[in-house]
Amino acid sequence: MYLLIGIVIAIVVGIKLTRGNQPLTFSSSKPLTETELLRKLTLRAGGDKAKVERLIGYEQKRQPNATRRALIVTALERWERDAR
Repeated sequence: MYLLIGIVIAIVVGIKLTRGNQPLTFSSSKPLTETELLRKLTLRAGGDKAKVERLIGYEQKRQPNATRRALIVTALERWERDAR
């Protein structure tokens, strides 16, 4: 019994460690494009495009040299982290 529990825990930890740094995707397919990420952020913001641009602007102040795609990814990650 304890062996089975240990194996399950090892599998879960292994999955967490190997998937930790993957880019945001819909599934295990290719990384999302900037347009797809923007659409996802807009949906989270309830369609409020002004709010989306404020979120991206906030991230740009924190990371002035980042690409727009990276800023959108960071805004999505911050949204998910703050929602926890």
